[in-house]
Amino acid sequence: MTAPNSDLTHERVLLLEEQDTIQDASPFQVFEHPNQLRIPSASESEETDPLLVANGSETAVLEDTETDAELLLREHRAHTLTLPWNQRPTTLLICLTTSLFFIAMGISISAKISVFLQKICDHLTKTHDLTDCHDSSVQKTASSMQSGLLLVKGTVSCLMSGKLGELSDRHGRKPIFIVIGVLTCVSKFFDLYLLWPTTPFSYFLFFTSNVIEGLGGGVSLVLSLANSYITDIVDPHKRNVSMGYVMGSFFTGIAMGPLLGSVIVKWFKDTFLPLWIDAALSVLFLLSVLFVVPESRSLKLRRRSQSMHFQRRASFASQISMESNTTELSPLHYVKLFFKEMFHSLGLLWLPKHSKLGYIPRYNVIILLFIDVMNMLVVQSIGSALVLYTTYRFNWSAVTIGYFISASGIGKALVLYTIAPFLLPFMKKQMRESTTSLDNADRFLVYIVALSELIHPLLIAVATTSGAVFASVIFGCFGALSSPVIQSSITKYIPESKMGELFGAIALIKNSLSMFGPPLFLYIYSNTVDTYPQAVFYFAVFLLTVSLGSATFLKVVNEEKIALDYEELGGEDSGNLSAPSTAGSEASLFRGSVKSQLKVSGR
Repeated sequence: MTAPNSDLTHERVLLLEEQDTIQDASPFQVFEHPNQLRIPSASESEETDPLLVANGSETAVLEDTETDAELLLREHRAHTLTLPWNQRPTTLLICLTTSLFFIAMGISISAKISVFLQKICDHLTKTHDLTDCHDSSVQKTASSMQSGLLLVKGTVSCLMSGKLGELSDRHGRKPIFIVIGVLTCVSKFFDLYLLWPTTPFSYFLFFTSNVIEGLGGGVSLVLSLANSYITDIVDPHKRNVSMGYVMGSFFTGIAMGPLLGSVIVKWFKDTFLPLWIDAALSVLFLLSVLFVVPESRSLKLRRRSQSMHFQRRASFASQISMESNTTELSPLHYVKLFFKEMFHSLGLLWLPKHSKLGYIPRYNVIILLFIDVMNMLVVQSIGSALVLYTTYRFNWSAVTIGYFISASGIGKALVLYTIAPFLLPFMKKQMRESTTSLDNADRFLVYIVALSELIHPLLIAVATTSGAVFASVIFGCFGALSSPVIQSSITKYIPESKMGELFGAIALIKNSLSMFGPPLFLYIYSNTVDTYPQAVFYFAVFLLTVSLGSATFLKVVNEEKIALDYEELGGEDSGNLSAPSTAGSEASLFRGSVKSQLKVSGR
C-alpha cells in the first residue's frame, strides 16, 4: 500500500531536516578543502530498498516529482514565515534597500553629465583654445570618452557578474550585496575627487574609477541578485509580480533620483551637490545590507551548492592533471580554462534536448533571453544619446533632463506597482497558467511589452517639440513589464537551486552587451549629429523590430499532453561547461543517502 503524496512530501521534509543531525550521513558534507568532500559509497548510493513510512508498517518508493533542492526551498520559505519581522527576508525589504542604490545612482545622473561636460570643456579650453562649451567638439569628445569608459566598465562587469551570481548560490545573497556596496562607495568618492574643479583632468583615473565600479557587476547584477533573493522566498506562481516590484524599485530610484537632483540644483544653485548626496546614499545602502537585510538563502542550500562546486572543481582539476600528463600545457590553454571557469554559468541557458519536446524548451529560453536582452540594450544604450540629443536639439538643461528621466521612471514604477499586480494575475486566470513552461499569458504579454518598447524610440525620432518627447514616455512605461514577465518565464525551465547562477548568467550577457551597446549608440550619434541626429533612434527601432519578430517563434506546449520534468531539462547541473554533468548521479547519491539514513535511524 502506497502512502498518500502529502504524507510522502512531509516525510521527505523530515528526512531532509534530519540530515544535519546524523553524524557523517550527508552526501554533501562541506569541508574547508575540496579533497575532503565525502561522497557516499556505491552501497549507500545504490540502495534500492523501499522507504519505510513513518508508522513503520507501510512502504512507499521515493517519488521524483520534486527535486530535493525544491523541497529544501519550500521548507526554507515556510521557516522564514515563523521568523520575527526584523529577521525575516521579505520582498518589501529588498525593494526598499535596492531603491537606495538606484536613488543614489539617479540623483546624480543629470548633474554628473553636466559636470563631466564642463570638465571636458575646461580641458579643451586649456588645450585647444575652445571658446564655446556648446561647440559640437565638446559633444564629440564627451561621447567618445563615455564610449571608452562604458567599454571598460562593461568588460569588468561582464567578467565579474557571472562569477558573483554563482558565489551568491554558495555563500548567500547578503555577502555579495556587501561587496557591491563597498565597491560602489569607493567608486563614488573617487568620482567626487576626479570631477572636483581643481583636480587635474586625467583619462587614466577616470578609467580606473570605472574599473572599480565594474568590479561590483553593475546595475544588471544588482537587479539579478535582487531577483535571486526573490526566488529564495517567493513561490513560482507569485514570482512575476514580485520581480515586477524589484524592477519597480529600480524605476522608482531612477524617477526620484533625477527629480531630487533637479530640485537640489534649482534650489541651491550647486550642480556638484547631488554628487555628494549620491555618495552619502551609497554609504547608507552599504549600512543597510550590513545591518538590516537578512540572508535569504538557507544554510543547507548554500552548503549543497558549495559541495556541488567542489565536485565540479575536482573534476576540473582532474581534467587539467590528465591533460598535463600527456602533453605540456601552453599559457594559452590555461587562459582558455580560465574563461571556461568564468563563463560556465552560460551553459545553464543551453538546455539539452527534451525526450518528448525536442528543442522547444531550449528555443523558448533563447528567444525569451534575446527579447529581454534587446529591450535592455536599447533602453540602456539610448539613454546617453538621448541626453546629448535633447541638449543639442531642444536645448534642454540639467533640470529638464532630470524631469524627463523622473517622468519616465515614475510612469514605469506606477505600471509595475499598480497595474502589474492586477494585470498579470488576471491574464493568468483568463489563460491556462503553467509553472513549468511558457504559457499563453506569458507569450501575449511578451508581444505587448515588445511592441510598447518599439513605439517609444520611434516617437522620439519623429518628435519636433519637447512635449512630443515627453509624450513618448507613455509607451516606454508599459515596456517596464518586459523584464519581470520574461525572466519569470525563463525561471520555469531552470532548477530552483540554480537561480543565483541563472541570474548571474543573464547579468553576464547584459553586461557583455553593455560593453558594445552604449558605445555603439554614442558612436552612431557622434557621427550623425551634424547631418541627421535622429539616426540613432531609427537604429533602436530596427533592433526592437527584430526583437518583436522573434517573439512569433515562441512555442506553448500542452501540459495535459506532455509534462515537463526538470531532471529531463538537465537536472541540477545543466549549466556546467567545464565538467560533465553530474546532476543525475548527485540526485541518486542524495536519495540513496536518505534511504540509508532511514535504516540507520530505524524510521
